Amino acid sequence: MIFLWGGVLGAKSPIDSLRRVVSESSDPIQQVDALCELAFYEQNFEKGLGLTQQALEIAKKAGYEKGEASCNFEMANMYVSHSNNPKALFHFLEALKIFERLENKAGTGACYVAIGLIYQEQSDFENALAYMRRAEASKPDDIPPSDLQYGSALLYSNFGDVFVQLGRPDSALKYFQRSYECFNASERRYQMNTALNGLGDVQQNLGNPGLAASYYREALRNGVEFNDTLGMSASFLGLAKLFNAAGELDSSIYYGEKAILYAKKANVLKNIIESGKLLSKLYQGKNDAVALRFFIVPDATLIMRSPSVCGHSITRIKISHFQHGFVC
Repeated sequence: MIFLWGGVLGAKSPIDSLRRVVSESSDPIQQVDALCELAFYEQNFEKGLGLTQQALEIAKKAGYEKGEASCNFEMANMYVSHSNNPKALFHFLEALKIFERLENKAGTGACYVAIGLIYQEQSDFENALAYMRRAEASKPDDIPPSDLQYGSALLYSNFGDVFVQLGRPDSALKYFQRSYECFNASERRYQMNTALNGLGDVQQNLGNPGLAASYYREALRNGVEFNDTLGMSASFLGLAKLFNAAGELDSSIYYGEKAILYAKKANVLKNIIESGKLLSKLYQGKNDAVALRFFIVPDATLIMRSPSVCGHSITRIKISHFQHGFVC
C-alpha cells in the first residue's frame, strides 16, 4: 500500500461520538440525526439500512418531519451504494417532497445533487448537469464562504465525473481541481479521494503518469483514514492501469488484486468487473486458470444484489454539507 508523505489530513470521522448520542440521549431529534449520520459513514449496506429504518421509526413517532426526510435521504444513499438506482431515486424524491414543503434549502440542494447523480448513472448527462446546476444555484446570500467549502467540493467532484464521461477532459480537470481546492479550504476531508481519483484519472488519460500516480497515492491515504473501501478500490484500480500502461505487469497485478479486494468489500459491481477484466488480461499466458477465475468473478448473487452498475466514484451525499449552498 502506498501513502503520501506528510501529516494526517483533516479530522477523524465522528463515529464514536455519534454512537454515544444514540445510546445516551433521550431526545428523539438528537437520536434521529445521529442515526442518520452514522448511516452515512456506514460501509455495510444491511447495517446502514437498519440504522435508517430505526431512525425513521423514531422520527415518525416524534413527528419530526425534517428527520423523516433525512431518513429517506440516507436510505437512498444506502441504495446508491448498493447500485439499486430505482429505489434510490424513489427515496430521494420522497425526501425532496418533504424538504420542499419545509422550505429546507440544505435538504433541497442535497436532493438536487443526488438526483443528478442518478441521471449520471443512467448516462442522461443533460439532466445530470441540469440538477447539479440547480444545486449550485440553491444558496442563500448571508452565509460566510468558509462554511460552504465542503458542499462545494462534493458538487464540483460530481461535475468532474460527468465531464469525464462526456469526453471533455479540460472541463473535468477544471472541476476536479476546484473540488480539491475546496476540500483543502474546508475542515473536512471525508471523500476527498473523489477529487484526487478524478485528477488521477484525467492526468492518466492526458499522458501524465507521474502526476496521476501522485494523486492516486494521496487518495489512498485519504481512503485509509476514513476506511473508505469504495474510494480505495478506485485508487488501486487507477494505479493498476498506470503500471499496466508502463509494462510493469507484476506491479499492475499487485494493485489490481488490491482493487478487486476493496471493490468486493464495498460491493461495487463496476469496480469488480473492471478489476477482474484487467487481472484476467494480465494473467493470460502467465496463468490461464487464474485468468479465467478473474474473468468470471462477478457471480450471480452479486449481480442479483446490484440491479444496475454503479460508477467507481459515486459520492455519498450528506445533507449537512449543503447547509448553506455552494460557493467556492
